[in-house]
Amino acid sequence: MKFNALFFGVIIMILTFSSCVSKKKYDSLLSEKASLEMQMKKTQSNNKDKQLKDELQKKDVELDAIRAKIKESNDKIQKLKSAIEQAFADSQDPDIQIQEKNGKLYIILPNQILYKSGSAELDEKGIAMIETMAAIFIKNQGLDIDVEGHTDNIPISNKKYADNWDLSVARAVNVVRKLTEANVNPARLSAVGNGEFSPVVDNKTKENRQQNRRTEFVITPKITGLYQMLNEL
Repeated sequence: MKFNALFFGVIIMILTFSSCVSKKKYDSLLSEKASLEMQMKKTQSNNKDKQLKDELQKKDVELDAIRAKIKESNDKIQKLKSAIEQAFADSQDPDIQIQEKNGKLYIILPNQILYKSGSAELDEKGIAMIETMAAIFIKNQGLDIDVEGHTDNIPISNKKYADNWDLSVARAVNVVRKLTEANVNPARLSAVGNGEFSPVVDNKTKENRQQNRRTEFVITPKITGLYQMLNEL
């Protein structure tokens, strides 16, 4: 049945798109689907339940609207990804990474191209890079930006910062401040410091520790409208 395939497919898309959709909402939608299927089976033989058919048609319209909202958000991510890739196309640093996961875009910059060791102050190259990204963010609206600071597990020997966590927070805040100075709307931004507690690899080697010293930009589409649609289902 066309409705069955559409309903189940969109529910899977919604769950993939955002982990914030609760199990309660998922169970409720599945229960509603099962109920409608059962009613269809009961009325299929005499083909007289117009009310049920109208309800199914309404569900088709609602689910099409949700699919359109998801596509709009995905298109925004793809547009931003292309712009960032183009901006960094001439970069000689192989550690710059641009990844798309679970409906979000991750821009990962190694700390050594943004700051001096043990410092949260952006150097000239770092400032230029952040200003380039700011210009792209301004042109790509409808996206929230989380700036996450990360370090390795070597204790910091700098009296200015209490520990790696303190340093990672200061770095993220300085990046956010530079973005706002470049006219990115502060309402789109947040700063997070993870210290050494979210490594991508273990810290056993010098090369691995360098990978863990990074600043991540986590770009998320604004999906308030999608949540509203889900709540109205």
